[in-house]
Amino acid sequence: MKKLATLLLLAVVLVPFFAFDLHQYLSLEGMRSSLGEFESARQASPLMVALIFGFSYVLVTAFSLPGAAVMTLASGALFGLV
Repeated sequence: MKKLATLLLLAVVLVPFFAFDLHQYLSLEGMRSSLGEFESARQASPLMVALIFGFSYVLVTAFSLPGAAVMTLASGALFGLV
């Protein structure tokens, strides 16, 4: 039963990710193109942006989706050392 639930959860996450072509946002070009939007959102609400980015980073790395390495590099570039 646990294996079935795990497979179902994996399918619920992976199918929409690839069906809606969401991996384009996790590429260097995708992140570079939305840098201005990210900066304005971060200036407006830094805590909310950090929480959303952290949650999405955990999901991407937990499901081993393509783009985890890009998000790791982007987190350092976007948020700095702190």
